[in-house]
Amino acid sequence: KSEPIRKKLKQHGLTENYSSLCTYPVKEISVAEALESSEYMFLDVRETEELPLIHLPNAIQIPLGEIDQQMNTLQINGPCVVFCASGIRSRIAIEKLEQHFSNEFYNLPAGASALLQHIKSTA
Repeated sequence: KSEPIRKKLKQHGLTENYSSLCTYPVKEISVAEALESSEYMFLDVRETEELPLIHLPNAIQIPLGEIDQQMNTLQINGPCVVFCASGIRSRIAIEKLEQHFSNEFYNLPAGASALLQHIKSTA
């Protein structure tokens, strides 16, 4: 992780070993399955400076540290695929989101790089 990302994670109480804290059970989905249906909305919870950039018509980006502040204005229509770089922050985000929404949320454990690779390979 780059230093700015580490610093941002620490600001939100997430340390290098925060993955051990995330034991909340979530549904997982593969990249291919997530992209085969237009019903899924995508929520990118990576920091805004993280690469690769993912451009999907039905995607929004809200960094994990901003989820709580944007919860009341967030509009999620239908099932939502949540992703980050490795599937850890997305699990944390899903735990928060499921406390406020009745939608189905799916974790994309393969992360943003796999999502971008699949988009490029099928274009």
